[in-house]
Amino acid sequence: MKRLLLVILAMILGLGMACVSMTGCGGESAQLDKTITAIADRDDGKSLAGLAVEAIKDGEVAYKTAVGYQYIDPEDETANVPFTTESKVRIASVSKTFVAVGIMQLYEQGLIDLDKDVSKYLGFKLRNPKYPDTAITCRMLLSHTSSILDGETYAIAPEYSLKEFFVEGGNVYEEAGHFDKKHKPGTYFEYSNLGFGVLGTIIEAVSGERFDKYMTKHILEPMGMTASFTPGDFDEDTLGKVAAVYKKEWDDDGNPKEGSNWYAVIDDYVNNEVEADTCMVSNPDTAAGYEFFSLKDYEPGTNATCMSPQGGLRISADELADWALMFANDGKANGNRILKKKTIDLMFTPQWTWDGKEEGGNGDPLYGLFQQWGLGIQLITNGMNGDYGDTFLDGKKIENLGGHYGDAYGMFSIFFIDRDNDCGFVYICSGAECDLEAEPAYGQYSENWIWEEEIVTALYDTILAEYAIDKE
Repeated sequence: MKRLLLVILAMILGLGMACVSMTGCGGESAQLDKTITAIADRDDGKSLAGLAVEAIKDGEVAYKTAVGYQYIDPEDETANVPFTTESKVRIASVSKTFVAVGIMQLYEQGLIDLDKDVSKYLGFKLRNPKYPDTAITCRMLLSHTSSILDGETYAIAPEYSLKEFFVEGGNVYEEAGHFDKKHKPGTYFEYSNLGFGVLGTIIEAVSGERFDKYMTKHILEPMGMTASFTPGDFDEDTLGKVAAVYKKEWDDDGNPKEGSNWYAVIDDYVNNEVEADTCMVSNPDTAAGYEFFSLKDYEPGTNATCMSPQGGLRISADELADWALMFANDGKANGNRILKKKTIDLMFTPQWTWDGKEEGGNGDPLYGLFQQWGLGIQLITNGMNGDYGDTFLDGKKIENLGGHYGDAYGMFSIFFIDRDNDCGFVYICSGAECDLEAEPAYGQYSENWIWEEEIVTALYDTILAEYAIDKE
């Protein structure tokens, strides 16, 4: 029945590259709709499967649109379902900001000390073996300075304990892979997915609640969201809004092979079932891939990596815009207080700033994309250590932005908010035609991808023009 409804919806809305604008058809918005459509629907080997874009101005969503498809049928294009701002996508690392808020809620309650040894929460001694006398703290984990690395695997099945990563003899123990042996904890930035698996487990150990259920009860439901880290818990209507992540076959240069078609990488719940009370153990940055496991016998506080705290949240662009606005509104959303203002201020306070040194410096900036971090929040410096880096506009800058990037399985997502001016942007892409790790995807003047440069430039040329400042 669900498949039939999808086909009928597609027939009603029509074929071709779908474009669903939510802002009317006149003037500035109509032109911006055309620009966003052109960014996604292109003939240069860089088209996008689905894309939703939203702009925030004066504390509210001032523009939103969606193009492309939520579901692409490999054999019958009349069954394609248009992508909308309500389509839910696994947003990858933007999920980490939700984990950070969960930690900060428990911090507000006095249940977590950001600067205490996390071993006391985990129930085993977590130490970098090269620095056995240096405690690892939540502050370090939130700012990616803990010295914990991803290694070959950073998520494992619920039957195993988190100790398997870090205690010698564990089934996924990698002394050289899971620990930075060159830098003392707290002194060096290196982006870590596994670190947020540790934070998710700490949330469980302190609250006594399973990670996904804590997120739903204390963050997602109070926000009015139907998002989830465990898609098996969605009802049929919500599951019908989950967009698969799509790819095409690539040649050696990362371009789509001639004649290749879109195919679903994950989350195709039109053609595949997902059982309730299951988790998708996901390692998209490694060869380990993903697999579903039952959570019925899972014991909270043992291993939240199985629920992908680092990137497993399925959420829509509309809901992600509400998330950005929660930060702009100093922790208030949907009539509820998610965090106190002073806690939000702390999250947006720099904890690590790149010293600009490519070698022998204080962190790995990923070619300059990461130059400053708060607590679970990336702070944009507009290329503080060189123009080519964490900047979105060519020749201009956007001040006071904080938020997060996400990418996995060929999709990318983002939210950034300027809390001083109550403005910012959100976008979610459900798959790129070319390889995101190859030259075709590279931006022209930053470490962002080409679509990201184009999307943000389009928003700041129109809706948010007054907040684009000339670089000195």
